[in-house]
Amino acid sequence: MARVKVRSKKHALEILSEMLAETLPPDPESADRLSLTNAVMEALVQREKLGGTGLGDGIALPHGALPQAQQMAGAVITLQQAVDYETPDGEPVDLIIALIAPAPAMDEHREMLALTSRVLSSHTGKCPLRSALSSKELHAALACVDEALAAESGIAEAG
Repeated sequence: MARVKVRSKKHALEILSEMLAETLPPDPESADRLSLTNAVMEALVQREKLGGTGLGDGIALPHGALPQAQQMAGAVITLQQAVDYETPDGEPVDLIIALIAPAPAMDEHREMLALTSRVLSSHTGKCPLRSALSSKELHAALACVDEALAAESGIAEAG
């Protein structure tokens, strides 16, 4: 979602939790999506308690793991106005990419997280995520990031 209006870091995580819950299979023990959204939110918040997921340079990469997740899934929002996210550089965040992985987390999920962090830190200028004004433009920018991830992954595998 592009140019989302949020009040706080918590509000941003709530929106991302709703988006991620939509990617997960329904919970057979609960007919409503709210419990799944709450489970995603709890996973993200618990990870934040271990250490902030703000990367700096206006970017955050919140992540968590859930048994309900069958594969890694992600959600992206750009913000109308940056919010405080307790980043290492003290800068507010306006680009948030959230990831949810199956629990327990596997090495491949940790590697994907590290790779995503590296690519975001080095390719945000080349992939116009921040300037996307619509979901369509954001999808195009994400395709650029995806290509960068694939290229970086190929380099990592070769090295």
